Amino acid sequence: MGPLTEHERTAIADFFGWARLPMEFATVEMDSFEQVVATATGSTVRSIVEQIVGPIGDRSAERRQAAAERKQLWDWLTGHEVVAAQPALLGWATAMRRSGPLHGSVPETRAELERALHVVAQLPSAGIPVPVFADSVLGDPHALDEGVRLHGMVVKALAAVFGIDVPVDSVQLRRLWERAGLAGDELSSTVLVAGPRGTGTSVVDRILSACANPGRRRVRRAGCGDRCGRQLAGGCADR
Repeated sequence: MGPLTEHERTAIADFFGWARLPMEFATVEMDSFEQVVATATGSTVRSIVEQIVGPIGDRSAERRQAAAERKQLWDWLTGHEVVAAQPALLGWATAMRRSGPLHGSVPETRAELERALHVVAQLPSAGIPVPVFADSVLGDPHALDEGVRLHGMVVKALAAVFGIDVPVDSVQLRRLWERAGLAGDELSSTVLVAGPRGTGTSVVDRILSACANPGRRRVRRAGCGDRCGRQLAGGCADR
């Protein structure tokens, strides 16, 4: 320890009963320190420190325990019956492991993974909307909304099952849900167009121009892309 001031060097020499002051940088053996403290107080250094700052954890033991808990979590995941029934999910399980526990919490991670696996186990469905399915399976119609953590887990799991890339836009996501026997959220994906005309030749411009015709009401589903362009004469849906 050091550099030590003159006052600190004197205090150390007095504490250990040394005839000479230590150098500016000094080394103190813990055994000697413990012996002096025990002789003077009848207590150990650890007990005195705990009286001052509270319990001292065993960080090495805590790290070993945390590592054991994480290993148990990932072993449970790779051995889960849903994963065993669909080996394609092993890659997904590896990705989940690579991302680590949610907020560093093993119990929270396991609970969320259990929900994701429960969802996957209920698929394919019979073409019901995603919110209806989420409500029936998880008790929450918004449990699989985009942006929700569980949504990402389930989407990645389904992509692994189907052997496709994870969706990067609403069109790919809708196709993924349809492949799993689910219909998109029509309410959340419907766009209201109120009169503006397109000025170009793109699909969106053509749809806007068609929807601007007097007396025509048209429902445009977000993300239907070129398919809507091809069906523009009749519209995605006229109402």
